[in-house]
Amino acid sequence: MNASAFLDHVAARLGRPRAIVHAPREVAGAPSAAREAIDGGSLVELFARESAAVGATVHVVRSADEARTRVAAILEDLAAERLVSVARGELRAWPLDDAWKRGCVSWEGGDDAAAAHFRRAASQAQVGIANVDFAVASTGSLLLTSAPTRPRCVSLLPTVHLALVRSEQILPSLGDAMREILRRDGRVPTAALFVTGPSRTSDIENDLTIGVHGPAAVIVVVLNAPAAPSP
Repeated sequence: MNASAFLDHVAARLGRPRAIVHAPREVAGAPSAAREAIDGGSLVELFARESAAVGATVHVVRSADEARTRVAAILEDLAAERLVSVARGELRAWPLDDAWKRGCVSWEGGDDAAAAHFRRAASQAQVGIANVDFAVASTGSLLLTSAPTRPRCVSLLPTVHLALVRSEQILPSLGDAMREILRRDGRVPTAALFVTGPSRTSDIENDLTIGVHGPAAVIVVVLNAPAAPSP
């Protein structure tokens, strides 16, 4: 049975004519009502609220010094001794002195043996530190793409995912995030992860378990620095 015959059959079983023409959309992306709700307030506040609703912990800081202090406090509270991160070059805009002092192992490339060694370190790590490509305000999601300097295991294997977000990376919707990726890279990435809170797994009886197929906790630090004054 071809696709057209299959859809005809479904429409007949539903007792209504088959739709041939797509319903008109005024714009691509979120419907206008949803976009009005998003545009009506602060994207940082909306992102923080939606992230908290799905189980993430969000810290909004206003300066690099405050980010340094907050990250140090988070690692102290976690008593973190085993840490991994994406390449240090990816994190150069973030003051992570405390993480480096704690012996954080960053991925700096290498052969297959080095990659296997780093994956083992990530699987045993308490905390994985990674920057993001974008964040989505309407769902509280983080968008991470993989690259030679950003292995996926950093955000997937450790117990805690510590995500670093700049306020200008927060976009209204999933569609906005994907459009920015296409505009930036000119193509769809081979791997893109939308992380929405800690890992959740539920069986057929709806017994929910946290942290089975990914981090048991997601902590986000958002740097919402004030804009520099105009000259």
